[in-house]
Amino acid sequence: MNPNKICIIITYEDEITLESCIAYFNQQFIPEQFELELQTILQGTNYFSVLKEILLRTDAKYRIFLNSNVFVLYPFLVDSCLNIFKRDKEIGMIGMSGTDHIPFDGLLWKTMKKDLILQKDVQPDYNNCRYSAEKDGYWEAKIIDDIFFMTSYEFEIRTDLFSDSYLIGGSIALEMQKKGYKIVIPNHCVPWISCDNRYFSLNGYGLSRKIFFDEYWNELY
Repeated sequence: MNPNKICIIITYEDEITLESCIAYFNQQFIPEQFELELQTILQGTNYFSVLKEILLRTDAKYRIFLNSNVFVLYPFLVDSCLNIFKRDKEIGMIGMSGTDHIPFDGLLWKTMKKDLILQKDVQPDYNNCRYSAEKDGYWEAKIIDDIFFMTSYEFEIRTDLFSDSYLIGGSIALEMQKKGYKIVIPNHCVPWISCDNRYFSLNGYGLSRKIFFDEYWNELY
């Protein structure tokens, strides 16, 4: 794997939101030695199969997964995540929202901590609030939200179980933990991303949730 390459994988529903998502991401500070690779997956396709093909092709050590309705606000998000990975080699995955408590009804968002997701229409002061892994730290999660996460190690893509993109973050997190890697969420005083929930749909979530809990029950409880 190329340790100086980042593959960005965006799931999108239409070209307009995709272009907006990319425009926001292009404001990121990326260390000069890093090469970026962009891949997209159209919502409604067999997500896990397409994702598996992408991951087999790319040689990037680091992979970023996000939905096109997510807009990256914090200009040092990628750099901060890279520093976290370098600081602790046991960390395999970083998310923006997560939980260490899994509700029995499978509605994971009930217990998700969303401190890094913009909740109000305000402009945070990013100039005077730079993240430091040493000072601000991070906390360990069991499951993370699908909307944005970054990985540093390879993992199993469960095409035998899933097709749509629901619970991709949860599945990858648990597959990472099977290999002994930690899943973390940074602590910080300002939100790092915003999410336009107008594009959020639960069509098909019920079936994915049942498959997810049938497969991972022993890991979750």
